[in-house]
Amino acid sequence: MAGGDQQAPGALHHPFKDLLELVRGPNRRQMKEHVLQSLVPLLLLAHDERPNVSQVCWDTLSSAAQFLRWYQLSGLIQHKETWRSCDCLVIHYKERADDFLGQTMAFLQNPQTPVREAAIRFLGLTARKLDQWSQDKLDAFCDSEWSRFEY
Repeated sequence: MAGGDQQAPGALHHPFKDLLELVRGPNRRQMKEHVLQSLVPLLLLAHDERPNVSQVCWDTLSSAAQFLRWYQLSGLIQHKETWRSCDCLVIHYKERADDFLGQTMAFLQNPQTPVREAAIRFLGLTARKLDQWSQDKLDAFCDSEWSRFEY
C-alpha cells in the first residue's frame, strides 16, 4: 500500500485473507495480536484518496474482522461505516486505547488531508472513552504538538 503502488484493488487483500485462513492453533493467538494492531491503520488508510488503496483497506478490514470472529465489526465494515467501526473498536478494546492513540498520532503527519482528518476524528472518538490517566496523557501530547505551531 506504499507510495506509487498501482496493484489491482484485491491484489494485497487475497494473500492476507489466505494467510489468515491458514492460521490455526497456538499461532492463531500470535496472529490475532498482529491483526488487532493493524485495525487502526487500516481504518485510517481507508480514507486514502486513491480508490484502489482505500478498497484494499476495506477488504483487509473485512478479512481481519472475520478472522477475529467479530461479527458486529464485520457488519459495520461491510457497510463502510468508519466511525461506528472506530467506536466499536475502542469500546471493545478500551484497554488498548493508549495503543490506538499512539498509532493514530503517526497519521497526523500523513500527506493526504482525508487521512489526517480521519486521524483527528479518531483521536476525538477515542478521547471520549478514555480514563483520566489516558486523558491526561493525551492532553500532554496535544499541548506539546500544538506548541510547535505557536509563533
